[in-house]
Amino acid sequence: MTTRVPVAAILAIALGTLISAAGPDVPAARPTPREALGMLKDGNDRFARNGSMPLSLGVNRRSALAGGQHPVAMILSCADSRAPPEHVFNAGLGDLFVIRTAGEVIDRSVLATLEYGVEHLHVPLIVVMGHESCGAVAAAADASARGSASMLYLLEAIRAPAGSRRENGTTSAA
Repeated sequence: MTTRVPVAAILAIALGTLISAAGPDVPAARPTPREALGMLKDGNDRFARNGSMPLSLGVNRRSALAGGQHPVAMILSCADSRAPPEHVFNAGLGDLFVIRTAGEVIDRSVLATLEYGVEHLHVPLIVVMGHESCGAVAAAADASARGSASMLYLLEAIRAPAGSRRENGTTSAA
């Protein structure tokens, strides 16, 4: 597993137009999608160089956040314990709105969480972050994988995009 998230492997969706249409209650100091992506890239560079800055988890920071959150990005990432977005992007409390599911599977509750981040928190950027050596993707690629009804739901959700790309004449790597 590498320690750097390749920029090409990150799907970043700028939501500036949605946010500007969200209404007048958007905080004035909100970064643009490009600025938010720059912050994530800078944090990832620090992480990759083993130069992460210490981030406050203390009572003063927690008190400052008690009145509300204003994350600069939403990160949809795998639940894999080896790839925590807060560490990978050297981000502190309140900086990221993180959703983690095995294999970055999006279902209705994840979609509703993303909508909440855009509509209510006015987050300017969504990043879908994958990683190498994903066990969920490996299990989905294994046609003989078995499990509970919940596990089969997850495996099928991971397999579905690969199947649709094959049907459309494109190839994919699991």
